Amino acid sequence: MIHLDANLAVLVPGSARAVGTGIAVSSRVGPLLAALAERTRALTVVAYDPPPASSASAVVAVEYRTDTVIDPSPGNVSLLSLGPPGTARDVVSRRRHVNRVVDEASQDWDVLLYLLVNRRAGEVHAANRCPRVAAQIGGFTPEVVLRAPMRPTRKVHAIAAALVAETAYFRIARSTGLFFANGEELVRLYRRWVPHVQLLRSSARSAAYTHVAADRLAIEDELRLVFVGRISAAKGIFDLIEAFDMVRAAVPRARLEVVGSGEDLAALRAEVDRSGLGESVTFHGWLSPGEALYGVLRQCDVLILPSWSESLPKVIWEAQAHSVLVVATAVGSVPAVFRDDHDLLLVEPGDPAAIARAVLRYRSDPDLRRRVLERGRHGAEQATVERVALGFLSAFLDRWPDLRSPAAEVPS
Repeated sequence: MIHLDANLAVLVPGSARAVGTGIAVSSRVGPLLAALAERTRALTVVAYDPPPASSASAVVAVEYRTDTVIDPSPGNVSLLSLGPPGTARDVVSRRRHVNRVVDEASQDWDVLLYLLVNRRAGEVHAANRCPRVAAQIGGFTPEVVLRAPMRPTRKVHAIAAALVAETAYFRIARSTGLFFANGEELVRLYRRWVPHVQLLRSSARSAAYTHVAADRLAIEDELRLVFVGRISAAKGIFDLIEAFDMVRAAVPRARLEVVGSGEDLAALRAEVDRSGLGESVTFHGWLSPGEALYGVLRQCDVLILPSWSESLPKVIWEAQAHSVLVVATAVGSVPAVFRDDHDLLLVEPGDPAAIARAVLRYRSDPDLRRRVLERGRHGAEQATVERVALGFLSAFLDRWPDLRSPAAEVPS
């Protein structure tokens, strides 16, 4: 088993807080941090505090959720708080605080990992004194935002925020010993300026979370579709409702499970009611990766991802690991990673009729279903937190072999 003889500091997106003897973080990163802690001498979680609940909108509340506790049973996990995230009004005092705490703490770090770099990583980077730095990027670039459908005023703000974040990305990337991107499209984009960028997936699913079903859609008059993601027009949610209406014309008892929250949730609910679909659609809100989310996935037949723009959505593998068929739009890195008619069905964005046809094709072709389910589960085996943690640690030791712990080198 690979083991890192080092104090690994990880700057996480969102927030973290101390809970008794443990550290509470987002369930999107908690399983990975726990896997890294198992193979590292010491792990320091670097994060901002959660904002006051009274000041958080529904979207912000999800962004700063701390719903998974890392239990440092070996006593090797600690928290470095950067203070509250704040606003533009207190940016100067906040940066002074970050500079002070990072300048002091980073002298004892052996490796600093920016996990899913965001614009606030630049504040930490300016004060960091740890010589070994690695970073991973994922999510929306200005190019992705340009392609996303949204209101003009919102798009202006989104592009501005993406440009500010990208400035931090490139500044950090050029000074790191290791730089990772979680999707092929991002690798291609950044390799023009950062030749040492490597592909490394991200995941929130432990290998223990899996479910094997030989077939789906076996009951002729039943069909359960599921959407998981941000409730935003850019995710194609209104195309989804139109497609679902078409599917129900063929399967009247079909149901749609909607998992997520976002700025267009109220508009989506109104569209569901206007279309007369209210009795057939269930809104679950945001669900943590883990039993909350995977319990819903296990009960569904087909995951629909109708996005107009994406990087590489992890939920495809999460669904496939639970024997759920997938229909996704051919955007971002999706067509580079998944094959149409092989491990899922691909459609073009903005085409509700194509989504409906793909769902009904699954329903009418049992050989296709079984083939896709088997291949999807096989692909999902490669996208677990255990695999991602091993990828990080292997890269660290290839780059900095002096951090290897000889006593811990036993077969994995």
